[in-house]
Amino acid sequence: MRFRLLFWVVVFLACIIYANISYCQIPKNKIVPPSLKQASSYSLSSTEIEFIENKGQLADQNGKLMPEVLYSSDAKGMKCYLTAKGMHFVFSKVIHPVNTLNQVGRTLRPPVHADGLSVRPPENDSIILQRLDMEFAGANSHPRIEAQNMTEPYYNYYLAHCKLQGVRGYRKIIYYDLYPHIDFMVKMMK
Repeated sequence: MRFRLLFWVVVFLACIIYANISYCQIPKNKIVPPSLKQASSYSLSSTEIEFIENKGQLADQNGKLMPEVLYSSDAKGMKCYLTAKGMHFVFSKVIHPVNTLNQVGRTLRPPVHADGLSVRPPENDSIILQRLDMEFAGANSHPRIEAQNMTEPYYNYYLAHCKLQGVRGYRKIIYYDLYPHIDFMVKMMK
């Protein structure tokens, strides 16, 4: 059991490392049209890393609610979704075209806010998404899950399917007795 938990911890760390590496360069095994090249990278999220509690605000790309997701995080080109039975990661990377050059021959970049988001995304930008699902094999299907280290900001959601106020984020999530006498902690740091 300890080896299995150690394996998943290593996989989790590898995912974070992969997110940081793949966010900075185009993988050689990906086919990218010749007119596109990564000119700059910027995060699709804020710099504050936290797990936000799901109180009904999360929905998939088809609008279907995701009640199985207990907490979600979005930072540095990686979204992480925590469920009672596993973790799901979505890695994203923005690729800008290089066919727009200024007088010096450098690629023009879109205007960017201080939070890293583009003011006006160019029409020819592409986003590459990759997903990794991790299931806690042979684990307790109903572990006690506790959020700790509440962050100061709170979030309000005014969506078609819900209106929520005061949704909080946390820096640490603990799965108690995920395996017999083994707890699993997920902790995000700056």
